[in-house]
Amino acid sequence: MPTEALLDLSSGYVLRVLDQLPRRGTQGPWAVSMNYYDDVERLCRSPIVDLQLRPSRSAVPARV
Repeated sequence: MPTEALLDLSSGYVLRVLDQLPRRGTQGPWAVSMNYYDDVERLCRSPIVDLQLRPSRSAVPARV
């Protein structure tokens, strides 16, 4: 599936780190509408099925 930038902003500080920011899909449950109510409705009422998903531990470092 093609992806696009999570944030649709043209600010310089965003454009400089665009390759480091999360991406979103263009369809299905991976598209983010940036409208909280639309996203909650879709995600709470629709199943998220993706055979490529595999549960894993977070890559976030532990706090010291």
